[in-house]
Amino acid sequence: MIVHERINIRVETYTKSSRDARLLAVLTLGATTQGIYLNLAFKSWGRGMLRKVFCKVVLLGDAGVGKTSLAHRWIYGTFPEKYLKTIGAAFGVRQVEVKDPDLGKLRVMLQIWDIGGDETWDRLRPSYYEGSFAAIAVYDVTRRETFYHIPQWVSTFLQRCPHRPIVLIGNKIDIRDQADNPVSTEEGQRLADELKSRLGIPVLFIETSAKTGENCERAFRFITNCVVAVVKSIGRLSAPK
Repeated sequence: MIVHERINIRVETYTKSSRDARLLAVLTLGATTQGIYLNLAFKSWGRGMLRKVFCKVVLLGDAGVGKTSLAHRWIYGTFPEKYLKTIGAAFGVRQVEVKDPDLGKLRVMLQIWDIGGDETWDRLRPSYYEGSFAAIAVYDVTRRETFYHIPQWVSTFLQRCPHRPIVLIGNKIDIRDQADNPVSTEEGQRLADELKSRLGIPVLFIETSAKTGENCERAFRFITNCVVAVVKSIGRLSAPK
């Protein structure tokens, strides 16, 4: 018999001044019988300093929908010509500066987790969702079944990370015309509206081509805006005094 036990380790780092102490970093390492997860939240600020925060986002969706290619496009600015199936999980970091009316200038370090989409990783995958600020749910507009699977992907994610926003992406629009029964833009928007209404969470929709780069930067801005909204809602960063 397998007993599902969870172990959490939290490490906090502070800086002190004559006036106050500020929390700089929180590292959370967790382990279960199903796998391990790691989340790092970092913040640094002071008078005249640009504040920073590490935020984890995860990619959801069936194998072969283009999750790895989108992550590669966002992080490296290029499209990987050779397809390599994701084994387990991998992540990369992209830095973006945001000017928020409440928080001022903010440097967001987006930790983008790419998790294998085939059934082999079903048991371990939920452990990797821990600590996520948002999720990116991806389907292939030329493979209708990947579109139909999106609600289940989103539901599983929200079981571990309730109330987190979703960015829904219909990928591979550059080859939509080659498909016999492609998913239309209207269907994608309708699904986003249905998820938003039924789940009561922010759901943004956009279509992309990881290969040509079409709308990829716009999608990344959507993701960044979602993460900043979560940062503000949970008070991870306070407004400067």
